[in-house]
Amino acid sequence: MFTKKIIILLLVIFLISCSKNENNKSNIVVYSNKNKATNKNFNIKLKKAFSISKSNNSKDSLTYLYNIFIKNDKIYISDFLLSKIFVYNSKNGNYLFSFGGKGNGPGEFQNLSTMGLYKDTIIVSDVVARKINKFTLNGEFIKAKLNIANAPTDLHNFNEKYFIATNLHGSTDRKHVENSITIYNPNLSKVKVLQNYSIPIKRDEDSTTINLSKITPVFATSDKYLYVPVIDEYKYLIRKYDENLKEIAQIRKNYIAKKLSYEQKKDIARNAGYKNKIIDKYQRSIWGIYNDKDNRLWVLSAYNQKEKEIKFDIFENGKYLNTINFPYYENLLTLVKTTSNIHFVKDYIVINKDKEVEFYRYD
Repeated sequence: MFTKKIIILLLVIFLISCSKNENNKSNIVVYSNKNKATNKNFNIKLKKAFSISKSNNSKDSLTYLYNIFIKNDKIYISDFLLSKIFVYNSKNGNYLFSFGGKGNGPGEFQNLSTMGLYKDTIIVSDVVARKINKFTLNGEFIKAKLNIANAPTDLHNFNEKYFIATNLHGSTDRKHVENSITIYNPNLSKVKVLQNYSIPIKRDEDSTTINLSKITPVFATSDKYLYVPVIDEYKYLIRKYDENLKEIAQIRKNYIAKKLSYEQKKDIARNAGYKNKIIDKYQRSIWGIYNDKDNRLWVLSAYNQKEKEIKFDIFENGKYLNTINFPYYENLLTLVKTTSNIHFVKDYIVINKDKEVEFYRYD
């Protein structure tokens, strides 16, 4: 009888600790991962394909990569500093043409805030001018949509049905920063808000005090799914949505909160545009998330990161495969810089360096 009870108890423990379970009330599948890799031999090899040169003193050359996508064998890169879009051959990186530029005229921008693609139309948000410009793939101006309140600061096409965007703006009382992941239809009318963070700020004559742990929410898309990490200092959680924006799964992984160093606080403040006091005590658990050509998730987590190392947690079908080392570069010195300088585009991993943009194939 005692042996039978032990067997039953072990069976119950096994069922509870199973890595995949389902919430019966909401039908949300939960993948619970430990920190132990399920495929220790899994790794990625990078092979450089080509590079695109950058210039710091030319109005006719790329200076600052902000957004990037590939369409019809062409690479489109938005340059935040010049407010222009540069176009290159996607086979060899050769320059083809550019369009846009700073100004108030048709097809010009006061601030090129983000660039997205819907079918064969390029859509560019200008937060300062409060307008949306539309172009053909050849860079020909189509029309502008004016008086856009809180224009998106990031814009990604999801399955030709929606735009997934981040919105960052100050509150009317100037006491909060509002930051959200917002869903738009192809006409850029708001559909719903998936995540919203209201971050209190305190201003005085010399400084701004803010908790930046919830600044810049991140997400990744595949052909069928949207992945949105919960921004949190203490838990590792990614929500998975289907084509109809219904939450269908959660990917979890064991996590221990990691404190922010003084240098990291300075780096966060510098990249967020704030000069002074950062009151965060701990790093957010997930800084970046990417979906690769084989529909694996690459997650940039604060866990296990070391000086002069970049590591990604790799997931496949909700299961944690392994943590891999990524080649270290000076402009990937911190998690903040890594998030803004690595892009996954079609079959390429793109690394934005100081003097060039490098395109790598991988397997």
